[in-house]
Amino acid sequence: MFFFFSADHGKTFIYKIIAEEYNTPERFSKLKVVVANDGVYLRDESQTESVYSHPVGLRDLHSVNKLRFSDGSLISVYDDWQKKVDELVKEELIRKKIPYANEYGPRFNIFDYIRTLTPPKTHEESNLMANELSDIQIRIEDEVYSNRIKFPILLTQGLDSKYQCNKSIKAKTITYTNVSSGKKVVVKNEQ
Repeated sequence: MFFFFSADHGKTFIYKIIAEEYNTPERFSKLKVVVANDGVYLRDESQTESVYSHPVGLRDLHSVNKLRFSDGSLISVYDDWQKKVDELVKEELIRKKIPYANEYGPRFNIFDYIRTLTPPKTHEESNLMANELSDIQIRIEDEVYSNRIKFPILLTQGLDSKYQCNKSIKAKTITYTNVSSGKKVVVKNEQ
């Protein structure tokens, strides 16, 4: 599955592959896509939306996912949200003056940290520390993820005519990234 983006109103296009060829067509049999000025919104409507779990990454489409193109990469809004969660958890740990606050980050493992402590913590003390961190993470995740993304409401007539889709305008060039070499290739559109 891939996406086309045009930052210059159809003069050039960039495409990004987000699903490898091993994915079956049935996986996205009811994929709803809305392209808006601020990104691409996706949802696999063949899957039921879970109100209990938080969506993650590019491939999680059980709820609406918003993707944006930045610096040659396709970025999910949920990746941004997870970074925000990590920042807020670290701030909370610093505010509570928890000893490992400065070491906390996306790859931090509380049990690895506990094993380095002297004197060693008991099993019960270790679990209390892990539960305290988990409670903070869950509370902050719930706050950050509380406003679910919804599909944008598209107007039939835009406020600015330059953003209207004109099928008679064809792209002069197409820019794509070669998967094997990672190089950008620009080709003339022969259509």
